[in-house]
Amino acid sequence: MALFDVRELISIAVKDEETGIAFYKGLAKVARTEDVKDTCLEIAQQEEGHAARFRKMLDDIGHYRPHEEYPGQYDEYVRTLLTSKAFPEPEKAAEKARSIRADVEGVLIAMSLERDALLFYQELKTLIKPEYMEYVADIIDEERTHLIDLARLKSRL
Repeated sequence: MALFDVRELISIAVKDEETGIAFYKGLAKVARTEDVKDTCLEIAQQEEGHAARFRKMLDDIGHYRPHEEYPGQYDEYVRTLLTSKAFPEPEKAAEKARSIRADVEGVLIAMSLERDALLFYQELKTLIKPEYMEYVADIIDEERTHLIDLARLKSRL
């Protein structure tokens, strides 16, 4: 029976943060207002911190692998995560951001990315060792803050 490889899920989290960094930096470049530009650059910087924290977690985690509930669950789960992502690669995220012509469109896409990240991290939290729960919970709180900040930004546009 196969097992979940938590290291691979954390690697996906690193890639997700890298995608966010690329998107927010790209959106900052095409932003029409300083408010959008400043918010995007601030979130990009926070995403860089998240990526660094996940990389450290990868270094620390060892080979912990939780048990699958049925054969093939892990492969199905990872495939679903990867195919449901709006921008599976940072380059595509940056390209999409550069194509945005209205700040509100960019903010709406950013809000969608943050919601997806929240769902992913909530799921990740259920699969990791207890000593990492607080670590991921902190990132979830920060992602929630990003979503709230983006909603407030949208209301100002």
